[in-house]
Amino acid sequence: MLLNFQRYIAENELFNLSHKLLLAVSGGIDSVVLLDLSHKSQFQIGIAHCNFQLRDKESEQDEVFVRELAQTYQVPIYVQRFDTQALAKQNGQSIQMTARQLRYDFLGQIAQKYNYDFILTAHHQNDQIETILLNFIRGTGISGLRGMFVKQNNLIRPLLWASKEQIIDYALQNHLTWREDSSNQSTKYKRNEIRLKVLPLLKSLNPNIEQTLKENAERWLATERILQKQVQLFEKQAITYQYNQILIDIEQLLQTQEPVLFLWYVLQPYHFSYSLCKQISQSLTAQAGKTFHNLFYEVLKDRKYLILYRRAVSFTNQASEVLIQSFSETINFENFTLHLEFMPKTANLVLEKDPTTAYLDAEKLALPLKVRKWQQGDYFYPLGMKNKQKVSDFLVNNKVSRLEKNEIWVLTSQEQIVWIIGKRIDNRFAIQERTQKLVKIRVEKGKNLEL
Repeated sequence: MLLNFQRYIAENELFNLSHKLLLAVSGGIDSVVLLDLSHKSQFQIGIAHCNFQLRDKESEQDEVFVRELAQTYQVPIYVQRFDTQALAKQNGQSIQMTARQLRYDFLGQIAQKYNYDFILTAHHQNDQIETILLNFIRGTGISGLRGMFVKQNNLIRPLLWASKEQIIDYALQNHLTWREDSSNQSTKYKRNEIRLKVLPLLKSLNPNIEQTLKENAERWLATERILQKQVQLFEKQAITYQYNQILIDIEQLLQTQEPVLFLWYVLQPYHFSYSLCKQISQSLTAQAGKTFHNLFYEVLKDRKYLILYRRAVSFTNQASEVLIQSFSETINFENFTLHLEFMPKTANLVLEKDPTTAYLDAEKLALPLKVRKWQQGDYFYPLGMKNKQKVSDFLVNNKVSRLEKNEIWVLTSQEQIVWIIGKRIDNRFAIQERTQKLVKIRVEKGKNLEL
C-alpha cells in the first residue's frame, strides 16, 4: 500500500518532498494510516487535531492519544477545543455541519500561520461513495454527485483511491494502534445510516454498486465542468475579488437565466446552502442593507452589489493595534502589509497619486507610530483642507459602505491621525516646500477570502 500511496501522489502531482503538509488526525484508523504512510514516505508533516467535546471522556482520550502520536512520530501538533454543541445551537446548524466548518476553518488558520503548503485529510474510497449517496439525499446538485475532489485548492485527499479494507489490512500488518469512535456505530448520524443500512441494501440490488457509482460520478463531473465554464464567464463579468471581500454585481446576476444557480455556485464554497441563496436572490431588487449569514461568512445586500465577507470569528488572538518603531521597515498586520521607506526629498521626486501610498513629512512624525482601527469621535484634517473633519463624516461623504467602515484602519503619531490608510492623509503631515526628509508608506492588501 505504501508504494500505491506514493505512486498515486506522483501520478496526480499532488505534492512532493519539498512541501510542508498539515495532516488532520482524529486518532481513528484512517488518519493514523495516513500519518504512518506520510511519515514512511519522509514527507515534512505536522498534525492538527480538533476536540469537538461531543463524547465526554472519549473526546479527551482521543486528544491524549493524538498528542502521543505526535511524540512517537516526532512531529509538530496543533490542537483546538470547541464547544461544538453551543456553536451549533447559536447558529441554527446541525452539529455535523458546525463541526465540519470549525474543522476546516481551524486547519486553514494553522496552515496559513505556520506556512504549510497543503492540508491532508484521510478520506478514502468508501467515504467517497457515502458522500455521493448523502449528497444525493441532501440535494446538493451536480457538484455533490461527482463526490469529493482529490485536490481542491490547498486541500488534498491522498487516500481517495484506497478502500476501507485496504486501510484496515495496512494497519494490522504494520501493527498500528488507533482509537475507535463509538459514534460510528450510531445510526442517528445519516452517514452512518448510509454505511450500515443503505449501502448493504443497494449492494443486494446491484452487487457492483461501487463501480456503478464511480462511473456515474465521472459522468457528473464531466457535466459539471461544462457548467463551470459558464460560471467562469459570469465571474469574469460580474465578480470583483478584493482582499477581504467578494463583490457580486446585482445587475449582471439578474441578467442570467438562472440567478439562484449562478449565485449558489459562487457562494457554495463558503458554505451557503441553496435555500439561503434563494433567499438572497429574492432580495436582489429590495432595499439595500439586508444581511444573510452562516457560521463564518456573511452576505450584505448593498445598492449595486452583494458583498461577501468573513464574519468576526477567529481562534487566534489578534492585537487591536501595532506600534511602528522605525521609518524603514515592513509591518504585517491583520490582512494587509505596510511598507515604510525613509528618503530625502529630491528635486526630481514624483509623488504617486495613489490612495494606497502616503508621502509624509518625516520631521512632523514622532516614533513610535501606531496603527489601529478608527473609532467614533476620531477626527483629522483631510489633505487640501484647513478645517478638521470627523472620520465618520469623511467616510459617509466618500460613500464608504457599512462593511468597509468596519475594516478602516488609521495611522497615528502621538495620538494624532496621520493617514486613514488607503483613503486620505492628514494635511498637517503632508509634504511642504520646506520638507527635507520624507517617509513613503505603501499599503499592500492581503489575499482573497479562503476556506
